[in-house]
Amino acid sequence: MLASGVQKPRLILIGSSTGGPSCLRVLFSHMKFHETDRLIIVQHMPLKMTERFAKRIEASVGRVVRVAQTGDTLEQHTTLVAPGDRHLSFALSSEAVPYCRVSKLSNHHAFRPSIDLAISTTAGLDAFRKFAVILTGMGNDGSAALAEFKSKSGICIAQNPLEASAPGMPSAALETGCIEACLNVKEIAYYLNSRILTSEAA
Repeated sequence: MLASGVQKPRLILIGSSTGGPSCLRVLFSHMKFHETDRLIIVQHMPLKMTERFAKRIEASVGRVVRVAQTGDTLEQHTTLVAPGDRHLSFALSSEAVPYCRVSKLSNHHAFRPSIDLAISTTAGLDAFRKFAVILTGMGNDGSAALAEFKSKSGICIAQNPLEASAPGMPSAALETGCIEACLNVKEIAYYLNSRILTSEAA
């Protein structure tokens, strides 16, 4: 249990689709990370491209980045990428340790990987300060899970649709009324930087 006044570590889940890789490069070039941060990236892409994508992200964030597999835990300094054409979700073990589940089951979600599924299954991970970030993409993936995420003390952020190369996803997110901050990508980085865990609170 955390001592009174000590902040929980951050868990940042980023969902993106069309135009996402270039947005992520900009975002990570301006972001600061604490060693206790957990970072999850759900990008719509084919499975065969995911490993190469993860390596590019690794170069951007300066942290080890892995393609998620069932059983991976959200340990300190973890950065996970959802496998292309697979759903990524999260659950608690019998010891209350958060871990990943990777599946190809449809789960009634239109997109695979489903940003909605990843967000909804991180909503209840109360050991973290939770942030869900919806970036560029066509369609509305991610928006259906934001109300649940917000109701469980999660903070929802969307890219400014006017900046997005595909404004569908951030626009749909804004329409939910759950977005705390609608910002350009660089501003999202600065917003998250202002909520980094300080060394005094670590």
